[in-house]
Amino acid sequence: MKKTLGLLFACLLLSAISLLAAADVQFMSTEELKGNLNAENISILDVRSERGWSNSEVKIPGAVRATWDNFDEWSASLPKDNKLVLYCS
Repeated sequence: MKKTLGLLFACLLLSAISLLAAADVQFMSTEELKGNLNAENISILDVRSERGWSNSEVKIPGAVRATWDNFDEWSASLPKDNKLVLYCS
């Protein structure tokens, strides 16, 4: 029982920490993104699942296909000072 309560407490603590970290994440509207598509200080990452990406007819021009499988490749290619915009479906 103590082990179960300890595990439950750890999960709740991690959830609370995640929520606090997420408070720093800014959201961008579709209109705002459209207005910034050609901005040099923004990197757009398409983080959709493989199925979602391959089945979609809509892809943002210039977006980088970003999956965990190719993290080293795309993360090294991005300017470090750019604002990252992640989108999915």
